Amino acid sequence: MADVTQFKFGESNRTKVGTFSIDTTTATGTQAITGVGFVPQVCIFFATDSQAAGESSWGMDDGSGENCVYDSHNGTANTYTSIATISIRDLQSAANYYSGEVQSFDSDGFTITWTKNGSPTGTLIIKFIAYA
Repeated sequence: MADVTQFKFGESNRTKVGTFSIDTTTATGTQAITGVGFVPQVCIFFATDSQAAGESSWGMDDGSGENCVYDSHNGTANTYTSIATISIRDLQSAANYYSGEVQSFDSDGFTITWTKNGSPTGTLIIKFIAYA
């Protein structure tokens, strides 16, 4: 369950801030984030592995397009990479990473599709801002 705080800027413009996590040893699949209180139109994500250095990403997703900038130091030292096909990436090495993107915006939140490559480990902590 997401830890969520809601801010209202008028009846038609709602914003929700929250946190969720995923164990990166979890197989490829989906994760439903609920408790948002409305159907989001856009989400912004800030993600980091709580137990490792060099594993952070910043991304957004509007349901039809996503983009992510991630710390790729563990693949190529001292670099960041932008990718337009995902909204969250935890790069642990060139062969071990965990990626996510919004599959759907739902009546009370959103569903993330996760893709596991190789054998990543750790817990990914994701902060989000959802906008209606």
